[in-house]
Amino acid sequence: MKRRLATTALALVGLAAPAVAQSAYDKDTGTLISHPRRAEQADKKQSDDERGRDMMNQFARCIIDRSPEGVAAAIALAPGDDSSAFNRVASDECLDQGRMSFSPALLRGAVFGELYRRQTKGVKNLSVKFPPQPLDWSAPPSPESNTRARTNYFMLWMSDCVEKTNGAEMRTIVGAPVGSPAQEAAYAAVIPSLGPCVPAGQKLAISRAMLEAAFAEYLYRSAVPAKPAAVEKKP
Repeated sequence: MKRRLATTALALVGLAAPAVAQSAYDKDTGTLISHPRRAEQADKKQSDDERGRDMMNQFARCIIDRSPEGVAAAIALAPGDDSSAFNRVASDECLDQGRMSFSPALLRGAVFGELYRRQTKGVKNLSVKFPPQPLDWSAPPSPESNTRARTNYFMLWMSDCVEKTNGAEMRTIVGAPVGSPAQEAAYAAVIPSLGPCVPAGQKLAISRAMLEAAFAEYLYRSAVPAKPAAVEKKP
């Protein structure tokens, strides 16, 4: 079994495996010891983009089960400060075969997506093991902040805007299987609503992976009250 993992842009190379119903745990041949099921490319009629997002979701599910404490520590850090923490938990033991590379931002979002799906299923003690950090609108990143911090803040702010008009569709995008009819219908409703949520004069190129990452983090962290924006004091 050959596996290789790298932390760069999202890309997938490898052999396809048959699509079968699987549990979250598996056993290697010749052993009775179970381990979190590794991410694998299923033989589905998926586009390259859908396959990449699906693999990232599987990988996130595996690292949460394999290294819960490390994942909890990583998501508690601010974007831009979390790269090393995600590198430590991104084990190639969570990849079945082939090669996968990714950005910490997308892995962060995939982790929040898996946590949100577990949250909606009522998994016990989830918020104890992975405490949701409140969304903080009180202190926007300064222009001198790292790029990931500024981008993450904007994407969460945009998610908050989208939630006001298409909250149900946002939850479906994160909760439904990648590329499913339900997710596609939700995207068809959400995409037109993005325009009013982007500041005038700005043009953005946002992938579905980026949207899902932002929506997932927004939804999971919304389980606790947000810190409101500071109110300017009148003289």
